[in-house]
Amino acid sequence: MEIDSSPSWSKLPDYFNPAYLLAGTPRQQKVHSLLSSAGVFDVLRDYSPCLAGTIPLGVDIPKSDADIICEVRNHEAFRQLLLRNFHHCAGFEVREGKAQERTFTLASFSLSTESLSPLRVEIFGQTLRVEEQNAHRHLVVEARLLVLTGEGAKGSIRKLKAQGIKTEPAFAQYFGIAGEPYQALLDLYDVEDEVLCKFTQNCQEKCQKIHTL
Repeated sequence: MEIDSSPSWSKLPDYFNPAYLLAGTPRQQKVHSLLSSAGVFDVLRDYSPCLAGTIPLGVDIPKSDADIICEVRNHEAFRQLLLRNFHHCAGFEVREGKAQERTFTLASFSLSTESLSPLRVEIFGQTLRVEEQNAHRHLVVEARLLVLTGEGAKGSIRKLKAQGIKTEPAFAQYFGIAGEPYQALLDLYDVEDEVLCKFTQNCQEKCQKIHTL
């Protein structure tokens, strides 16, 4: 496993511009097609939409959802927008709750075409800048770890997820990150590459031991 020593931040795509998906995996391209055909990003354009979760990382499995996070200040207006534009979609539902001590609105539904299998979509709007939401911070730190480690790590993460392990616990297990996985990854959000490289080097050493057995 080769570790990329160049700055990881500079290698990340602009996650607020979904066009990066067009140059990605076949699944990423299909997700872009479905979301674009349904006008999802156009509908949400005033709410800084960002696709988070496993799909932008390329560690998704067939049943992975498309998780879109937004910044919302008027939840009733956001709810009405979702109802107007997506109420006709299969399995549509919308609810409100609290996360990070802030109100959120969550809508979920499925998209599909004759040529593309159904994709479950979840749209999460919170009264917080997208860059400050936990899902975005998890996305960034996980993407940086993958940049520093290489493509081999993605396959290993997918195997863990296929066993039923959630994304953050899977990253923590693979990279040997101690503590409660969700918070431990958040704590790594703004650390330098040198700190992240300690985890990627641990993975490299484990892989070398496995290959020598």
